Amino acid sequence: QEEKYTEVEGKTYAIGNFSEAIAGLFCTALISIYVLLIIPVQIQTCIVFFCIPIAISLVEPSLNNKNKIEKGFSSILKVVRFSLFENIKLKWLIIYSSIMGVATLSAAWLTQPFFKSIEVPLFYYGILWAALNFTAGISSYRSHKTEKKYNVNNLLMNLGFFMSFSFLLVYFLPNYFGLVFIFIIYYLRGIVTPILKNQINLNTESNIRATVMSVRSFVLRISFAIIAPILGLMADNKGISDSFLLLSILIIIFSSISIFRLRKIS
Repeated sequence: QEEKYTEVEGKTYAIGNFSEAIAGLFCTALISIYVLLIIPVQIQTCIVFFCIPIAISLVEPSLNNKNKIEKGFSSILKVVRFSLFENIKLKWLIIYSSIMGVATLSAAWLTQPFFKSIEVPLFYYGILWAALNFTAGISSYRSHKTEKKYNVNNLLMNLGFFMSFSFLLVYFLPNYFGLVFIFIIYYLRGIVTPILKNQINLNTESNIRATVMSVRSFVLRISFAIIAPILGLMADNKGISDSFLLLSILIIIFSSISIFRLRKIS
């Protein structure tokens, strides 16, 4: 089933986006009726509570004994060393994936402050948030078709360029026109996430894939933890648009270096 990973991951990611979009509309309606911001938080708490029994019920799939890796911190370090130092292609895929992840995660956090900066009425926040997530869900649902249509290296290069360019145009258009490029960022987010996870999986043995994906997530989150305070300071002291400019610069630099290295390896 490995050849279907992008399709499965894309549809799973799409379901998450569609769910968030529906929740956004539902909460907007609740706030409009009851005028209490605490109600969505209370509902979210109840939903998260039901995740506990689901998590407990999860069962680890069986593996052949010869494919199992040893348990312990030393085994994790071996996978980290393999992912970031020994397998050069995998390293640059993780770096590329991390910068794109930082970009899309930052966009999610900066979107509502951007709404505020261009004076979008509060009532429309939930509607716009839903529309953005529907956009990401639609592109994610079709991401496997996009992956099959283009050469992977060319596709990643174009995604990096358009992502950077979209952030740059938000910087130059701090108004309602900038919303168009926020939507483009979300559309690209839906495409790039499943495809990058698939590319990492294709270059990883099945017995260490879960750990490698954890390494990718760790690098992404650490990178975001470093850059997020800087983005916040820029947004507070210079304006939200400057945060988008910094992200545009970081995306084009790191994605270009990553693609150059991946092309060289290929």
